[in-house]
Amino acid sequence: VSTQSTGVAEERQRRDGYVKNIDKCRDECERLAEELETEYKEPDERLTILKKEKFLRDQVKQLLKERQIRLREVISLRTTEGELCARLGRIPEYIQSDTVLTKDQLKEAKTRISMLTSEKNKREIKLAIAAKDILELWTALVIKARTEREEFIESGNLDSFQLSNENMTWLEQVKQSLTIQLDENKNLQKTLVLKLESLWSRMELPTEDRTAFLEQHQGFSDAVIVKIKEEVQKMEELKLQNLEKFIRLTREEIERYWEKMFVAEEDKRLFTAFYSENIGENLLAEHEIKLDTLSNDYTRDEALYKDIMTRNKLWAAWEEFECRESDPNRFDNRGGKLLLEEKQRKKILRDLPKIEESIQRQIVVWEKENERLFTVHGHKFTDLINNQKEELALKKEQMKENKLRAKEEAMQKDLTYGSTPAKTPKRRIAGTQILTPANKRTKVATPTRTPTRTPRGKFVHSSLMARSPMKGTPNKDKNFPRSTDHHESS
Repeated sequence: VSTQSTGVAEERQRRDGYVKNIDKCRDECERLAEELETEYKEPDERLTILKKEKFLRDQVKQLLKERQIRLREVISLRTTEGELCARLGRIPEYIQSDTVLTKDQLKEAKTRISMLTSEKNKREIKLAIAAKDILELWTALVIKARTEREEFIESGNLDSFQLSNENMTWLEQVKQSLTIQLDENKNLQKTLVLKLESLWSRMELPTEDRTAFLEQHQGFSDAVIVKIKEEVQKMEELKLQNLEKFIRLTREEIERYWEKMFVAEEDKRLFTAFYSENIGENLLAEHEIKLDTLSNDYTRDEALYKDIMTRNKLWAAWEEFECRESDPNRFDNRGGKLLLEEKQRKKILRDLPKIEESIQRQIVVWEKENERLFTVHGHKFTDLINNQKEELALKKEQMKENKLRAKEEAMQKDLTYGSTPAKTPKRRIAGTQILTPANKRTKVATPTRTPTRTPRGKFVHSSLMARSPMKGTPNKDKNFPRSTDHHESS
C-alpha cells in the first residue's frame, strides 16, 4: 500500500509540474504575443497534459525566435540610423536595442531612415558638385586650402566630410564668395588690360612687347592683377611726360567711340574740352574721364550698337539693290550673278525686319533703364528708318526722272542732228547665201553733199535740209538688190 501511495503521489507531483509548466508557458506566450503584437495558438483540450505542455513550449520557442528576429532588425535600424546621423551631423533618435518595437514604431523608424538616406544622397551630390566648382575656382584664382574643411575638398576625400547643415552652408558660402571674387577679378583684369592696351597704343609700344607681357601674366589671380596694375602705373608715369601726344591720341579714341555709338554732332560739341588747346594734365584728365565713360557705355550696350551697325549694312545693301534695279547691265548674267543677287535680296528681306524689331525692343529696355531717349545720329531709331525709306523713294524717283530727261534730250538731239539707225546683227539661216549690199560690190557715183552753215553759225548736213519727200525717199533696191538666184527660185 505504501508503494502504491508513493507512486500516486509522484504521479500527482509530475501532473502538477506539467500544469505549472503549462501555465508558465501560457503566461510567456501571452507576454510575447503582446510584445510582438501577434497571437499564439491554444492547445486542443482533448490533448493530454504532456502534449499540451509540449505544444505551449513550442509556441514559446517560436515566439522567442520571432522576438530575436525583431531585435536583430531593431539593432540594424539603430546602427543604420546612427551611421546616417553621424554622416549628416545629427543626433539619432533613441532606440533601445533590447526592446522590440511596435509595428507603428518600426514603421516610423524605417520612414525616418529612408528620409535620412535620401537626404544623405542629395547632400553627397551637392557636395560633389560644390567641391568640383570650388576646385575650379581655386585653380582660376590660384588659391590653396588653408583650413581643415578646405583640405578635405582639395584632397578629394569627400567621404570623410560631414554633411551637416553647417558644412553645407559653408560650402555654398565659399562657392558664392569665390564666384564673386573671380567675377570681380575678371572685370578688373579686363578693365586694366583695356586701359593698358590704350596706353600702349598711345605710347606706340611694339606689338611684340605687348604680347610678351600678356602671355606672362595670364589668368585672374590676385598676383596677376597686381602685376597688371604695376604696368598700368608705369605707363601712367610715362604718359605725363607726353601730354600733347596723349591728348591727341585720346581724342582719336573718343572719335572712334562716337562713330561706333552714332553720336550726333551737337552732342559731340557739348564736350568742349575736345576743342580746347590748353594742353595740360587737367585737359588730359577730362579726356580720359570722357573716354572711360564712353568705353563703359559701349561695353554695357555693345550688343545694341553692333545690331544697329549690322542693320545699317543690310540697309546699304538693300539700297544698292534698289538703285541697280533699273540698270540694264545687271542682266549680264555671267557667273550666275542674277541668281546670287536674288538670293541676297531674299536674305535681306528676311533679316532686315527681324533685326529692326530686335533693336526696337532693346531700345525700349535701354530708355527705361536710362530714363532718356536713345538716338542714332541725333534721331530716334524709328524716325531714322522712315527717313531712310523716304530718301530711297525720292532717290529712285530722281533716277527715274533723270533717265526720262536723258531720253528726251537724246530724242531732241536726234531730231536736230539726225540719228544713225542701229545696226542689228542678222543671223545667217543654214543653207542661204549671204547677200552683199550693192554699194559694197560696185561703186555708184553719188552726189556729194556739203554741209550748210545755219544763220547761228552751226554746221548742219545738207541731208537734213528741207526738200521734197519724194526726192528724199531712198531706193532700197538700189542699196540692197535681191539675189538673182533667189528671185528665180521664188
